[in-house]
Amino acid sequence: MSLVAEIRQKLPIAPFVAAYTGGLKPTGQDFFTGRCPFHQTDREPSTKRKFWVNSAKGICGCFVPACQAHSPGGKPMDVVNFYARLKGISNAQAIAELAKVCGSKV
Repeated sequence: MSLVAEIRQKLPIAPFVAAYTGGLKPTGQDFFTGRCPFHQTDREPSTKRKFWVNSAKGICGCFVPACQAHSPGGKPMDVVNFYARLKGISNAQAIAELAKVCGSKV
């Protein structure tokens, strides 16, 4: 098993993302929504849910096209991409940091 696969297994995306969104609301089977952590100067009410998580597929993204977390025609984020983009670090650095968090060896 690759290190990234091990991180994805040990850090399920829904609870991991929930810590950064102020919680997630279930909206369907394996599907959740919450406030997008990438909207730092959001003029819309904080109750507006824009961020989505598909826990079965281990992916997430934002519904808003102008957001850096939106991926039309692109690839949605997994836990590693989410963390890297949120922290403004490379995927390699995110893998190293998340491996420490979940007790995996780099």
